[in-house]
Amino acid sequence: MVNKFTRLSLQGQSMGELSFSRTKNVGEKGTTKVAELSINRSLSKVLINPQPDFNFGQVFETPMKLVNGHVSAGKARNNTTGVRVATIGGELLSKSDNKQDDVPEKEFDSIFVSGKDKHAVAKVRSADAFDKQKLVLVSTTENPKIERGQAVQDDNGDTIINNYSLSFIEEGKPLDEDNEIRIMLTPENYEAVKPFLKYGAKLVPQNLKFAFVGNDVTDWAIYAESVIPRENDVKKSESVDVKEKSHK
Repeated sequence: MVNKFTRLSLQGQSMGELSFSRTKNVGEKGTTKVAELSINRSLSKVLINPQPDFNFGQVFETPMKLVNGHVSAGKARNNTTGVRVATIGGELLSKSDNKQDDVPEKEFDSIFVSGKDKHAVAKVRSADAFDKQKLVLVSTTENPKIERGQAVQDDNGDTIINNYSLSFIEEGKPLDEDNEIRIMLTPENYEAVKPFLKYGAKLVPQNLKFAFVGNDVTDWAIYAESVIPRENDVKKSESVDVKEKSHK
């Protein structure tokens, strides 16, 4: 399976202000209790699978916070097709609790997105999926726009390209489907980085977004704004470190 990794650490505070709404039953047989929370006191809701000793008898609109959160694959209620869904879990605590994430804030370097519009849900840690500094380019693939099972063409009869997939392998791992990392770029961003796209190129993806898919091919779709040569990324990091030290 492409992009095969179990779960990503998720930063609860990046979701916004959370308040308890109610208890819901989910899961393959509808027997798993989760907490439904309102985000920023709006109609937007998120379901969270809390720690075993969580008190589901919370008063409506009790302010909460998620610590040591994660997003992973779960099964939908009355699931008969085998399709998986994104499940957010972690320690659901009172907002006044002093406990903090074990993962340092700076390591939450990517965004977990959801829905067709890919709206941001929370910050996540890409290192739980792969090491961005060890990716080697293997191949690129055009992904045409598909409607009713057919590739869509423009007025000139050319196939419309939805996005491009860049396939990577981490250094030191065998090249097989279970180790393949597939990252997508828009056509515009693909054209911008074309000079770097060589077989075996050591590239670092920038501004990653992770979307849960949960089908037979992969659990995750990964999007990037760009990719840059590894040596350029190292120089950029060194420049940032120098600037930070100069301001201390």
